Amino acid sequence: MDKRAELLVYYTEKQNSDMETKKETKKNTRLLSLDTLRGFDMLFIMGFAPLVIALNALHPTAVGDVIAGHMRHVPWDGFTQHDMIFPLFLFVAGISFPFSLAKQRGSGSSDKHIYLRVFRRGVTLVLLGFLYNGFLQLNFPDVRLASVLGRIGLAWMLGAFIYMSLKKSVQYGLIVFILVGYWLLLAFVPAPDAAGASPLSIEGNLVGYIDRHCLPGKLICGNFDPEGDSHGIIGNLCGGNRPFHPLGKRREKEFAFVGNRGCVGRHRAGLEYRIPD
Repeated sequence: MDKRAELLVYYTEKQNSDMETKKETKKNTRLLSLDTLRGFDMLFIMGFAPLVIALNALHPTAVGDVIAGHMRHVPWDGFTQHDMIFPLFLFVAGISFPFSLAKQRGSGSSDKHIYLRVFRRGVTLVLLGFLYNGFLQLNFPDVRLASVLGRIGLAWMLGAFIYMSLKKSVQYGLIVFILVGYWLLLAFVPAPDAAGASPLSIEGNLVGYIDRHCLPGKLICGNFDPEGDSHGIIGNLCGGNRPFHPLGKRREKEFAFVGNRGCVGRHRAGLEYRIPD
Protein backbone atom coordinates (compact mmCIF):
# COMPACT_ATOMS: atom_id res chain seq x y z
CA MET A 1 0.00 0.00 0.00
CA ASP A 2 1.50 3.35 -1.05
CA LYS A 3 1.80 6.36 1.21
CA ARG A 4 -1.27 8.09 -0.25
CA ALA A 5 -3.45 5.05 0.39
CA GLU A 6 -2.16 4.76 3.95
CA LEU A 7 -3.02 8.40 4.62
CA LEU A 8 -6.49 7.88 3.14
CA VAL A 9 -7.11 4.88 5.40
CA TYR A 10 -5.77 6.76 8.42
CA TYR A 11 -7.96 9.83 7.94
CA THR A 12 -11.00 7.69 7.13
CA GLU A 13 -10.58 5.71 10.35
CA LYS A 14 -9.94 8.91 12.30
CA GLN A 15 -13.06 10.52 10.90
CA ASN A 16 -15.14 7.46 11.79
CA SER A 17 -13.65 7.44 15.27
CA ASP A 18 -14.42 11.14 15.74
CA MET A 19 -17.99 10.61 14.58
CA GLU A 20 -18.44 7.75 17.04
CA THR A 21 -16.98 9.90 19.82
CA LYS A 22 -19.38 12.74 18.99
CA LYS A 23 -22.31 10.33 18.93
CA GLU A 24 -21.28 8.91 22.28
CA THR A 25 -20.83 12.41 23.75
CA LYS A 26 -24.22 13.49 22.45
CA LYS A 27 -25.77 10.34 23.80
CA ASN A 28 -24.25 10.86 27.24
CA THR A 29 -25.59 14.42 27.54
CA ARG A 30 -29.14 13.11 27.88
CA LEU A 31 -30.36 12.37 31.39
CA LEU A 32 -32.24 9.13 30.88
CA SER A 33 -34.10 9.28 34.19
CA LEU A 34 -35.41 12.78 33.40
CA ASP A 35 -36.51 11.73 29.92
CA THR A 36 -38.25 8.69 31.40
CA LEU A 37 -40.04 10.77 34.01
CA ARG A 38 -41.12 13.29 31.39
CA GLY A 39 -42.39 10.52 29.11
CA PHE A 40 -44.34 8.93 31.95
CA ASP A 41 -46.00 12.24 32.73
CA MET A 42 -46.79 13.01 29.08
CA LEU A 43 -48.39 9.58 28.71
CA PHE A 44 -51.06 10.55 31.22
CA ILE A 45 -51.38 14.11 29.92
CA MET A 46 -52.09 12.72 26.44
CA GLY A 47 -54.98 10.59 27.69
CA PHE A 48 -53.73 7.31 29.12
CA ALA A 49 -55.96 7.62 32.21
CA PRO A 50 -59.29 7.55 30.25
CA LEU A 51 -58.00 4.51 28.39
CA VAL A 52 -57.36 2.66 31.65
CA ILE A 53 -60.83 3.61 32.92
CA ALA A 54 -62.46 2.45 29.67
CA LEU A 55 -60.61 -0.89 29.68
CA ASN A 56 -61.64 -1.53 33.27
CA ALA A 57 -65.27 -0.73 32.37
CA LEU A 58 -65.12 -3.40 29.65
CA HIS A 59 -63.54 -6.03 31.90
CA PRO A 60 -64.05 -4.93 35.54
CA THR A 61 -61.97 -6.53 38.26
CA ALA A 62 -61.25 -5.66 41.87
CA VAL A 63 -57.66 -4.69 41.07
CA GLY A 64 -58.81 -2.80 37.98
CA ASP A 65 -61.28 -0.80 40.07
CA VAL A 66 -58.49 0.30 42.39
CA ILE A 67 -56.25 1.29 39.47
CA ALA A 68 -59.08 3.06 37.66
CA GLY A 69 -59.89 4.97 40.85
CA HIS A 70 -56.40 6.45 40.69
CA MET A 71 -57.04 7.68 37.15
CA ARG A 72 -59.46 10.36 38.41
CA HIS A 73 -59.02 13.50 40.49
CA VAL A 74 -60.42 13.53 44.02
CA PRO A 75 -63.17 16.12 44.61
CA TRP A 76 -61.17 17.89 47.34
CA ASP A 77 -59.60 15.96 50.23
CA GLY A 78 -56.79 13.48 49.67
CA PHE A 79 -55.08 12.67 46.41
CA THR A 80 -54.75 9.95 43.78
CA GLN A 81 -52.06 9.11 41.28
CA HIS A 82 -53.83 11.36 38.77
CA ASP A 83 -53.43 14.32 41.13
CA MET A 84 -49.66 13.91 40.83
CA ILE A 85 -49.54 14.51 37.07
CA PHE A 86 -49.58 18.31 37.01
CA PRO A 87 -47.25 18.82 40.03
CA LEU A 88 -44.92 16.29 38.40
CA PHE A 89 -44.99 18.23 35.13
CA LEU A 90 -43.98 21.41 36.95
CA PHE A 91 -41.24 19.47 38.73
CA VAL A 92 -39.88 18.19 35.41
CA ALA A 93 -40.13 21.64 33.81
CA GLY A 94 -38.13 23.13 36.65
CA ILE A 95 -35.52 20.42 36.91
CA SER A 96 -34.85 20.65 33.16
CA PHE A 97 -33.91 24.31 33.32
CA PRO A 98 -30.42 24.02 34.90
CA PHE A 99 -29.38 21.67 32.07
CA SER A 100 -30.82 24.05 29.47
CA LEU A 101 -29.12 27.00 31.15
CA ALA A 102 -25.74 25.26 31.18
CA LYS A 103 -26.12 24.39 27.50
CA GLN A 104 -27.02 27.97 26.54
CA ARG A 105 -24.15 29.44 28.53
CA GLY A 106 -21.82 26.86 27.03
CA SER A 107 -22.83 27.95 23.53
CA GLY A 108 -21.90 31.54 24.35
CA SER A 109 -25.31 33.05 25.11
CA SER A 110 -25.22 35.98 27.50
CA ASP A 111 -27.40 36.02 30.61
CA LYS A 112 -29.30 39.00 29.17
CA HIS A 113 -30.18 36.96 26.09
CA ILE A 114 -31.23 34.00 28.25
CA TYR A 115 -33.41 36.25 30.44
CA LEU A 116 -35.17 37.53 27.33
CA ARG A 117 -35.72 34.01 26.04
CA VAL A 118 -37.17 32.90 29.38
CA PHE A 119 -39.47 35.93 29.51
CA ARG A 120 -40.61 35.43 25.93
CA ARG A 121 -41.38 31.77 26.48
CA GLY A 122 -43.29 32.42 29.71
CA VAL A 123 -45.39 35.18 28.14
CA THR A 124 -46.03 33.05 25.06
CA LEU A 125 -47.47 30.26 27.18
CA VAL A 126 -49.73 32.71 29.02
CA LEU A 127 -51.00 34.15 25.71
CA LEU A 128 -51.58 30.68 24.28
CA GLY A 129 -53.65 29.92 27.37
CA PHE A 130 -55.74 33.02 26.69
CA LEU A 131 -56.31 31.94 23.08
CA TYR A 132 -57.23 28.40 24.11
CA ASN A 133 -59.86 29.77 26.51
CA GLY A 134 -61.51 31.86 23.79
CA PHE A 135 -60.01 35.27 24.45
CA LEU A 136 -60.49 36.33 20.82
CA GLN A 137 -64.27 36.05 21.23
CA LEU A 138 -63.92 39.34 23.17
CA ASN A 139 -66.60 38.30 25.64
CA PHE A 140 -64.42 39.39 28.54
CA PRO A 141 -66.80 38.82 31.50
CA ASP A 142 -67.11 35.14 30.50
CA VAL A 143 -63.53 34.56 29.40
CA ARG A 144 -61.45 32.39 31.69
CA LEU A 145 -58.01 33.98 31.97
CA ALA A 146 -56.48 31.28 34.15
CA SER A 147 -55.17 28.23 32.29
CA VAL A 148 -52.83 25.29 32.61
CA LEU A 149 -50.55 26.79 29.96
CA GLY A 150 -50.52 30.14 31.72
CA ARG A 151 -49.74 28.57 35.04
CA ILE A 152 -46.87 26.58 33.57
CA GLY A 153 -45.54 29.70 31.87
CA LEU A 154 -45.63 31.89 34.98
CA ALA A 155 -44.33 29.21 37.33
CA TRP A 156 -41.47 28.22 35.03
CA MET A 157 -40.54 31.81 34.17
CA LEU A 158 -40.43 33.07 37.78
CA GLY A 159 -38.63 29.92 38.93
CA ALA A 160 -36.05 30.35 36.17
CA PHE A 161 -35.48 34.01 37.09
CA ILE A 162 -34.97 33.07 40.73
CA TYR A 163 -32.59 30.24 39.80
CA MET A 164 -30.50 32.53 37.60
CA SER A 165 -30.48 35.55 39.92
CA LEU A 166 -30.03 34.27 43.47
CA LYS A 167 -27.30 32.40 45.30
CA LYS A 168 -27.85 28.80 46.37
CA SER A 169 -28.24 29.68 50.03
CA VAL A 170 -30.86 32.32 49.20
CA GLN A 171 -32.69 29.89 46.92
CA TYR A 172 -32.89 27.26 49.65
CA GLY A 173 -34.07 29.83 52.19
CA LEU A 174 -36.67 31.14 49.75
CA ILE A 175 -37.96 27.63 49.10
CA VAL A 176 -38.42 26.98 52.82
CA PHE A 177 -39.96 30.41 53.42
CA ILE A 178 -42.49 30.09 50.58
CA LEU A 179 -43.39 26.49 51.33
CA VAL A 180 -43.83 26.92 55.09
CA GLY A 181 -45.51 30.31 54.74
CA TYR A 182 -47.91 28.98 52.14
CA TRP A 183 -48.83 26.03 54.34
CA LEU A 184 -49.39 28.27 57.37
CA LEU A 185 -51.70 30.56 55.39
CA LEU A 186 -53.74 27.69 53.98
CA ALA A 187 -53.93 25.80 57.27
CA PHE A 188 -54.78 28.65 59.64
CA VAL A 189 -56.14 31.65 57.72
CA PRO A 190 -59.73 31.22 56.47
CA ALA A 191 -61.25 33.24 53.65
CA PRO A 192 -62.62 36.54 55.06
CA ASP A 193 -65.86 36.13 53.13
CA ALA A 194 -66.60 32.64 54.51
CA ALA A 195 -67.34 33.18 58.19
CA GLY A 196 -67.09 30.00 60.26
CA ALA A 197 -65.78 27.86 57.39
CA SER A 198 -62.65 25.79 57.88
CA PRO A 199 -59.60 27.16 56.04
CA LEU A 200 -59.14 23.65 54.61
CA SER A 201 -62.65 23.57 53.10
CA ILE A 202 -63.63 24.63 49.61
CA GLU A 203 -65.63 27.58 50.92
CA GLY A 204 -63.04 28.76 53.45
CA ASN A 205 -59.90 28.25 51.41
CA LEU A 206 -57.83 31.42 51.27
CA VAL A 207 -56.59 30.90 47.72
CA GLY A 208 -60.16 30.64 46.47
CA TYR A 209 -60.81 34.01 48.13
CA ILE A 210 -57.84 35.50 46.26
CA ASP A 211 -59.16 34.06 43.00
CA ARG A 212 -62.59 35.60 43.56
CA HIS A 213 -61.23 39.07 44.32
CA CYS A 214 -58.07 39.34 42.23
CA LEU A 215 -58.60 37.15 39.17
CA PRO A 216 -60.67 38.82 36.43
CA GLY A 217 -62.92 36.89 34.11
CA LYS A 218 -64.68 33.59 34.66
CA LEU A 219 -63.69 31.13 37.38
CA ILE A 220 -64.18 27.63 36.04
CA CYS A 221 -65.43 26.20 39.34
CA GLY A 222 -67.66 29.15 40.26
CA ASN A 223 -65.95 30.45 43.38
CA PHE A 224 -62.39 29.38 42.61
CA ASP A 225 -60.18 28.32 39.71
CA PRO A 226 -57.76 25.38 39.89
CA GLU A 227 -55.18 27.27 37.82
CA GLY A 228 -55.94 30.68 39.25
CA ASP A 229 -53.54 30.93 42.18
CA SER A 230 -49.80 30.89 42.72
CA HIS A 231 -49.22 27.45 44.20
CA GLY A 232 -47.98 26.13 40.85
CA ILE A 233 -44.96 28.37 41.25
CA ILE A 234 -44.15 26.55 44.46
CA GLY A 235 -44.12 23.22 42.64
CA ASN A 236 -41.61 24.65 40.19
CA LEU A 237 -39.40 26.17 42.87
CA CYS A 238 -39.48 23.50 45.53
CA GLY A 239 -39.50 20.53 43.21
CA GLY A 240 -38.08 21.86 40.03
CA ASN A 241 -35.58 24.65 40.35
CA ARG A 242 -33.32 23.04 42.87
CA PRO A 243 -29.73 23.79 41.85
CA PHE A 244 -28.78 20.57 40.10
CA HIS A 245 -25.34 19.80 38.75
CA PRO A 246 -23.92 16.83 36.82
CA LEU A 247 -25.34 13.71 38.44
CA GLY A 248 -23.44 10.63 39.43
CA LYS A 249 -24.66 7.25 38.25
CA ARG A 250 -26.48 6.44 41.47
CA ARG A 251 -28.26 9.79 41.67
CA GLU A 252 -29.16 9.52 38.00
CA LYS A 253 -30.85 6.17 38.60
CA GLU A 254 -32.66 7.45 41.68
CA PHE A 255 -33.83 10.71 40.13
CA ALA A 256 -37.22 9.59 38.82
CA PHE A 257 -38.13 8.00 42.16
CA VAL A 258 -37.13 11.12 44.07
CA GLY A 259 -39.27 13.29 41.80
CA ASN A 260 -42.38 11.22 42.43
CA ARG A 261 -41.64 11.00 46.14
CA GLY A 262 -41.29 14.78 46.38
CA CYS A 263 -44.68 15.40 44.79
CA VAL A 264 -46.38 12.84 47.01
CA GLY A 265 -44.70 14.24 50.09
CA ARG A 266 -46.08 17.70 49.45
CA HIS A 267 -49.62 16.38 49.39
CA ARG A 268 -49.19 14.21 52.47
CA ALA A 269 -47.83 17.15 54.42
CA GLY A 270 -50.90 19.18 53.52
CA LEU A 271 -48.79 21.72 51.64
CA GLU A 272 -51.07 21.85 48.62
CA TYR A 273 -54.83 21.63 48.51
CA ARG A 274 -56.51 19.65 45.75
CA ILE A 275 -58.95 21.16 43.27
CA PRO A 276 -60.20 19.21 40.24
CA ASP A 277 -58.67 20.31 36.94
